[in-house]
Amino acid sequence: MRRIISLTVIVMFLCPIILGVSSVIASDGENNSNNHNQNDNYSSIIIALIPLIIVGITGYYLGRVKTFREEKQKVYSESIQPILAVVFRNPDISDRDRRELEDEFNKANLKLLLYSNNKVAKKLQQTTRILKDSTRDDIICKLQETLAEMRKDIQVKHLRNIRSLKPKDFTHFYFSLKK
Repeated sequence: MRRIISLTVIVMFLCPIILGVSSVIASDGENNSNNHNQNDNYSSIIIALIPLIIVGITGYYLGRVKTFREEKQKVYSESIQPILAVVFRNPDISDRDRRELEDEFNKANLKLLLYSNNKVAKKLQQTTRILKDSTRDDIICKLQETLAEMRKDIQVKHLRNIRSLKPKDFTHFYFSLKK
């Protein structure tokens, strides 16, 4: 993102200089002052419009990226709880509660598939694929990998190496207090 901003600033300052120099070079060969004034008018308009267009496009792009990243973080934080509830559910729950839990899980799964990157989506699919037929340790291992990928996905790229957690670092997901 910094590269885009610095590129925009450079282009904003260089465009008028380059266009001004090119209009001077072009007008040196012409003797007609009328053509010279017309070229100056065009170059002035272009000099004024190019930075505005570049700044507008860059601002729009950065705004869209920021909005999508914020929405993705919101989806991730809302979707983790239903997934954990399914993985660590009580086997003695009623049919109605089980259906509600499955509905929440399916909604969370769909949102994650829409907003996540490819790595998170693949890890999530691996996790959901083994929910019924695997041991709890296998499910927890896949869940750890999924959560680690989610965290990598929402972190800023240059900070990933500094604050990255390994899948095995996710050890305490969910607990319930018994009466």
